[in-house]
Amino acid sequence: MKRNFILFAFWQFLFCINLCVHAQNGNKPVFQVFGTSGNNTKNGVPLQIGMQINENDTLQVQGTYVGLISAKGEIKELTKQGFYRFVKP
Repeated sequence: MKRNFILFAFWQFLFCINLCVHAQNGNKPVFQVFGTSGNNTKNGVPLQIGMQINENDTLQVQGTYVGLISAKGEIKELTKQGFYRFVKP
C-alpha cells in the first residue's frame, strides 16, 4: 500500500511538471493522440500514442487512422489522408 502511494505521488509530481512546462511554452494542448495507424506525422515528427496536439500544430495523415481526444472528452477520428491544422475554438 505504501508503494502504491509513492507511485501515485510520483505520477502526480510528473503531471504537475508537465502542466508547468506547457504553461511556460505558451502552446495550449488541444488534443491528445490515443490511436494511430500508418505513417502519420505532427510537424514532420512521427506521431505516437500519448502525444499532445497543440494550437497551430499541423498533422499529416498518410495512414488509415488517427484518433484524438480533447480535454473535454470530445473524440475526433481522422480517416482521410491529408493535412489538418488545429486551432482552439
